[in-house]
Amino acid sequence: MASAIGSSSFIEVVRDLTKVQSDAARLQDPAFLRKLNIIVRRMEKDRDNLKVQQHCCNCLSNLCMNAEIALFVVKQLKAHKLVLRAVQNFYKDDWRICWLGASAVWNMSRIDACIPLFPARETIQLLWCVARKYRTIPCVVNTAFGCLSNLSLNVEYKRKVVSMVNIERLFDIIDNHSDHLPVATTCAGLFANLAVDDSIADKCTELGVIGVISHMLDHDFDDQIFSRNVVTALSNLMTSPLYRQECIRFRIAEKLYQLKETTRSWAIISLMLNCLVTIGVPVTDQTTSYHLAAKYGFTDILRKMINEQDEEIDFSMTDPMGISLLGYARQNPNVNEAMIYYLLMNGATIEANELEELPMMLKLKIDDGYAKVAGVRKRHIQAVHTSTGLNYDLSTFIVKNLSNHALLGQELQNEILIG
Repeated sequence: MASAIGSSSFIEVVRDLTKVQSDAARLQDPAFLRKLNIIVRRMEKDRDNLKVQQHCCNCLSNLCMNAEIALFVVKQLKAHKLVLRAVQNFYKDDWRICWLGASAVWNMSRIDACIPLFPARETIQLLWCVARKYRTIPCVVNTAFGCLSNLSLNVEYKRKVVSMVNIERLFDIIDNHSDHLPVATTCAGLFANLAVDDSIADKCTELGVIGVISHMLDHDFDDQIFSRNVVTALSNLMTSPLYRQECIRFRIAEKLYQLKETTRSWAIISLMLNCLVTIGVPVTDQTTSYHLAAKYGFTDILRKMINEQDEEIDFSMTDPMGISLLGYARQNPNVNEAMIYYLLMNGATIEANELEELPMMLKLKIDDGYAKVAGVRKRHIQAVHTSTGLNYDLSTFIVKNLSNHALLGQELQNEILIG
């Protein structure tokens, strides 16, 4: 390795700088400053030597974990520009320089005063190129998006990130690493930082960020930093008009209940409760996303959630509060007519007095729908009888035990419920 980069003494300098934990007091040590300058001069001199650049980026990354050293390295030595140049020169052929360089930038940009010193367009474009090229390598994705997360703490840089990066593609890359705790933790922080701006929160929600968060939560990470970041992201996104329906669509309520069981911070739990209230769950209650969809009349969302399930759904099921899907839908029948009709056609039970309380036109539509379902069931009985040779009573018994949802199938669901 020494011959590859030209000097064993240089390696010794790198090792000496990185083996001791970063400490701001070292800035008062002339020997430390001399060695730090050797690193910077070597980066400048051997700009075409990949190994030198890797060693220097790694060294600077470790040193810049200390805020005061990071500020000195960026403001006084301008070393951030050397790191960016190293990544720019080698990123097309080497993922390690991307990882080490982005790690250095990530640590440098943790300091608010350092962020404006990075050339915005050049830095963001380079990080985005790196993330796309090495989108399958978790450590590169983690550090590149960690940099974007830090830069997004600055209002101007945040807007540039959103304007320069294909947000939908960004979410796709992150989603592919949703099972990787470091990436999930970092990117939940990125979502939280972006969503501080309400207009950006709207855009992120429209483009599917809550679906990505949902996939992260599917992996049951027991990590307090992840919990804090993901709940903060959900909290910042709640200003979006689509927030409630997206949270219901991706079953965020159930996942927050589960996360709450492993969370030890009252501050995080408080944010969770706030998110649940915004989704539509009172602090003292507990329910399911199926029931929330019924409550707010999101018929298409409920249909999607049910069609995605492998197991049969009981359309008369109650939540922990003892309220059924239809019970929630009936709380506002004039708004939820489509939902009430959908639930009844799929077999939800309703008492005679409850049916009488519904608007007249809805009752007529329900009667017509029941007649159509009965016609479908009758045709199925005849089909079983004809195709199997079973007697009519046994054919009737078989079909009678099919739920409405199973009986109708997707095509007849569309015909009866939509057409």
